[in-house]
Amino acid sequence: MIASELESKLPRGAILTAYSGFRAKLGSTPVDYEQVFVYADADEIKRAFKPNGNKEGNLFVLAPDEHLMRLSERGVAPPVQIYVDLWQLGALGSRFAQELEREFAPDPTRALEEAARELGKKCLKG
Repeated sequence: MIASELESKLPRGAILTAYSGFRAKLGSTPVDYEQVFVYADADEIKRAFKPNGNKEGNLFVLAPDEHLMRLSERGVAPPVQIYVDLWQLGALGSRFAQELEREFAPDPTRALEEAARELGKKCLKG
């Protein structure tokens, strides 16, 4: 089953991470992907996707914890968790992780402006 089809059939309460989480957070991906990683109850996934004995599936179910459930929004893991999960997936995951870093890295110009503003305040006081 292709990734987008798997994602559309996930049961309520499943939390997207890795490639799917990246796409859900940012709206697109740097390259196509085939594997879908979710945090979900394994029994719910089994009910939604009847196991067919195929050991070469592309849906990977990870056990969620209470903190992840609380911090996730609209069925998507927090960016930090997505980053960690991508980091563990080899070359393709690394490419996604680098894109995620760029997207969520502080804007250097904004950081410089803030530093200059603070320095200006100190100079005016001194």
